[in-house]
Amino acid sequence: MRPEPGVSAVDDASSHSVHDGTNRGLIIALVVLAGVIILGFVGCAGIGALSWYFASRDQEEEADADRVLAEAAAAEQATRDLAKEDRERSERLGLPPAAERDQAQFQAQAFIEHLQEGEVDAAYNLTSPTFRQKQSQQEFRQWVEAHPGLGKLQPFGMAQPREYREPVLRYRFLAPIRNRLRIEATLVLSREIDDWRIAEIELREDRLP
Repeated sequence: MRPEPGVSAVDDASSHSVHDGTNRGLIIALVVLAGVIILGFVGCAGIGALSWYFASRDQEEEADADRVLAEAAAAEQATRDLAKEDRERSERLGLPPAAERDQAQFQAQAFIEHLQEGEVDAAYNLTSPTFRQKQSQQEFRQWVEAHPGLGKLQPFGMAQPREYREPVLRYRFLAPIRNRLRIEATLVLSREIDDWRIAEIELREDRLP
């Protein structure tokens, strides 16, 4: 093809080169723009997903906290209900408060443990002045030696209280049956000298058939 008048072949080639360069630049710009748009969508989706995740986690943590608080409140209410029932039962049966009963039970258990360890004098020290007026320390030693089954006693529970000059508690202990001999001891505790003391020992030994 013959070049147009006044336009050389070099000028025509340069024009095509510039036009091609412009097209390539436009395509690159569109590709970059598309990439930016895609990255924007991906970023927005990621931020949305993270927001949903943290929001869900916060809701779960709030639900867990509410559940813990509800359980704590229920446990506290149950404790109050039990304490109320215990007070009503104590008043109905004439029992001391629960803390007093725990202290008395501890003393009764300590008395039996001293006997199990052969610590007769330590056991005697847990008796009340009223008990000691009836039985001296030497008489108590002889009584324990005459009843070796005392060292085998195990807790059985709290027996019904009765009046013993003042409200008392009675704790039963049983020994394993050996040679058809059944041994049961009831410790009667009364509060003397600002502490619970062994006021009486009811011992029963039965020979089974």
